Amino acid sequence: MSVTCLSEQTLELALLLPREAECGGCVDEVGRELVRLDGVHAVEADVPRGLLSVRYDPETLSADEVRTFARRAGAQAHCADHCPLAVHDHGQLDLLAPLPGEDGSERRILHVTGMDCADCAVKLQGALRREPGVRRADVNFGAATLALVLDPQRTDVAKVYTAVRHLGYDTVERSQAAAPARRAQAGPVSERSFWLRDRRAVLTLISGGFIAAGFAAEALAPAASPWLFAAAMVAGGAFVARAAFFSLRARQVDMNVLMTLAAVGAAAIGQWSEAGLVTFLFGLGTVVQVHTLERTRRAISGLMSLAPPEATLLRGGRDEVVPVEDVRAGDVVLARPGERVAVDGVVIDGHAAAD
Repeated sequence: MSVTCLSEQTLELALLLPREAECGGCVDEVGRELVRLDGVHAVEADVPRGLLSVRYDPETLSADEVRTFARRAGAQAHCADHCPLAVHDHGQLDLLAPLPGEDGSERRILHVTGMDCADCAVKLQGALRREPGVRRADVNFGAATLALVLDPQRTDVAKVYTAVRHLGYDTVERSQAAAPARRAQAGPVSERSFWLRDRRAVLTLISGGFIAAGFAAEALAPAASPWLFAAAMVAGGAFVARAAFFSLRARQVDMNVLMTLAAVGAAAIGQWSEAGLVTFLFGLGTVVQVHTLERTRRAISGLMSLAPPEATLLRGGRDEVVPVEDVRAGDVVLARPGERVAVDGVVIDGHAAAD
């Protein structure tokens, strides 16, 4: 009689299902997929503790393979509770499909400038996903970032830069390490400086000045009012027309295209005051939105700068201070009283109160 000695691997659900770690449906799906593997004999989930235990035959699967397959299952799992489009059975997951980073793909995070609405983010994301060699593109409008997964054999970052500029935006690679230093050197940004340094804000103020002059000229010099309103339309609509041009070049119709058509149509029938006023008000609303987003992004960046740059690891019975970038899944991090917690994780020992 032969006896198979099984090994057990304990995995953290928060690492497998970052968004749905407490969702029983997603956890069950991961378990069902892993049990289908040759060599896996049992999978038990402890959702309250956030753990998944896998018993497997070490002669069939290695510990690294178990972790890899579990990560792939977690990345693909989507039950009806968290994916309304997946209310039907989507079939067996493909655990042989490599995740980004396992197949030689290249990850980049870029900072995007020029986005002034959520539609801009959707347009940019959709266009980049159709680019050859771009395996994944996710645009975060609130943070003004672009997360990319590239196939280095088919494309590179330079081509992505070109594609982004072709859509009317610009982007630079974000340096996490240099950001806090730049913020410290720049100092606080005042409300007044935005209206003086942002080109769109300056043009909007100029457009407002022409609007006021145009209405005053209607009473004092009627012949000059159409010219003043036309100047207001040009100043206030310059960025709108530019965005409309790039949208049309990308074969898309958005609010910039519609607003440009409305202003041109009003001017064509001689309604210069309406043409100038509508472009000014639209530009003013856009500028206020951009200003609000910029303040929010600065506040978020300020919070991110509070994250400690180093973490204390327990390795071999000793404390070792390492950069947070070097912390890996499965490491044990020590958080002393009064310290900031450097990473996300599961408390395995000790008691404390934390904000």
